[in-house]
Amino acid sequence: MKDPKLATPRPHSLPREAPGPRLLLDWLVEGDPLGLRRLARDELAARCLLWDADDLALRYMAIVAHRAGVLGRRRFTRPFLLACLEASLAELAAGAVELHGDGGGLAGLGLPLGFSGPGVTAACRAHNRQGLEARRAFRWLVIEGRGLDETANELGRDGGHVAREARRLLDEFLAGLLSPTAAPNDHLEEAGPRRGR
Repeated sequence: MKDPKLATPRPHSLPREAPGPRLLLDWLVEGDPLGLRRLARDELAARCLLWDADDLALRYMAIVAHRAGVLGRRRFTRPFLLACLEASLAELAAGAVELHGDGGGLAGLGLPLGFSGPGVTAACRAHNRQGLEARRAFRWLVIEGRGLDETANELGRDGGHVAREARRLLDEFLAGLLSPTAAPNDHLEEAGPRRGR
C-alpha cells in the first residue's frame, strides 16, 4: 500500500509547504509538468551532443528535484532550470553518472556497426568533447544525411573543411568503439600525425 504522504501530486497541486526531493522527483517523472524532457532533447539537438535524451532527462529531473527540495523551492524559474540542465550535462560528460550497463539509449548508435555496451558510451563522451562546429558537421552529414553543400553553406565553411571535420569525428568515434579503454586520439598517434590542425 502506498504511503499517502508520498503520493505523487498532480501538476499545479504541490502541497502548501515545499515538498522534499523524493516527492518532487515523483511529481516530475510522472507527468513532466515542467517539460524537462523536451528541454533536454532540445539542448542535445542545439549542441549536437550524442547522449540518450531519456538518460539526460532523468538526470535533469533528479537534479531539479534534489536542488529544489533542499532549498525548499516551490517556483521553478528559467535560470534555476537552466543551471540544473548544465549540471546534468556536466555530470554525464564527466562520467559522474553511470549510464545503463548496456550503453543506454546510445546503444542504437553502435548496434548497426556491431557494437554495444560501455564502448558506445565512451565513444559518445569522447565525441561530445569535440568543438561545436565539428559536432554539427558530423551530425548533419553522418547522422541526418544532409548534403555536403547544404552543410557547408549552413556552417559558412568550405565543403572540404567540413567533410574533413566530419570524417575526423567519424574516425575517432569508430576508434573509440574499437578501443573503449584507450584515451581519446591514441589511435591517431599510432597512425601518424594529423594534418590540417
